[in-house]
Amino acid sequence: MAPRFTVPSAGWKSCAVSVPGFDHVEAGIPCQDANRVRHVDADRFVAVGADGAGSAKYSDLGSTLLCEELSWWLADRLSSEGDLAIADMDEALLRHWVEEGIDLVRAKVIDEACENGGDLSDYHATVVGVLVDKTGGAFFHIGDGAGLAAQAADLASFVLSPPENGEYANETYFFTQDDWRSRLRFLRFGPECDLIALMSDGVTPFALAKGGQAPFAPFLEPVSKFLDQNEHSVAEAGLLELLQRDGLRKISGDDKTLVWVKRTYCD
Repeated sequence: MAPRFTVPSAGWKSCAVSVPGFDHVEAGIPCQDANRVRHVDADRFVAVGADGAGSAKYSDLGSTLLCEELSWWLADRLSSEGDLAIADMDEALLRHWVEEGIDLVRAKVIDEACENGGDLSDYHATVVGVLVDKTGGAFFHIGDGAGLAAQAADLASFVLSPPENGEYANETYFFTQDDWRSRLRFLRFGPECDLIALMSDGVTPFALAKGGQAPFAPFLEPVSKFLDQNEHSVAEAGLLELLQRDGLRKISGDDKTLVWVKRTYCD
């Protein structure tokens, strides 16, 4: 058997923001998106992005709980498995990890709902996340938003976990629905991908090309270059400013989450 290709020792630089949409700012509604990136070690990380449903009363809490708890759970699973490579994990194990983590989040949401006099549907949120190590990675996904794995030097070489909508374009699926397991999908990518991005549906209209099936390089390339060349505080401030520019209003008035992670090679 030929040896599996892996990358040299590396680190991962990340920048992730969630900002309220123009419509929510004007209505005094909190941002219903959330995100979390957890670095397990220099080679491994977990990232999760969530988009709370605009019609759900506590969707901001649902998306926050989902990102915080699920990212912690999956990072702990990666850490506890030691040297087990993601490329060697079958989908059954990956699915077990993610489903177990979502079950734990749903249990916490039910407790919250009991205190607030609501139910699971008040916490509706989509989720797109990723687990990554030196051997590659895997997206997990319920609903809209998107996950992108690409080669930073050539965005034409990419793997995309695209949005999934319901019967109508403005419908999607949530981790709080009874049939969430049937909507949970996975997509793998190899170690050649050194740029990972998660985005909510407030970002996909300008970060993906028309049709939503490929990255839109005129947006992603300069953004990635800026984030890569600046220290975290400057990069984060720049990304926040970009996603709140008034020029984006006509493209998307929704909340916006962009999680960017890029491999940085050691000498």
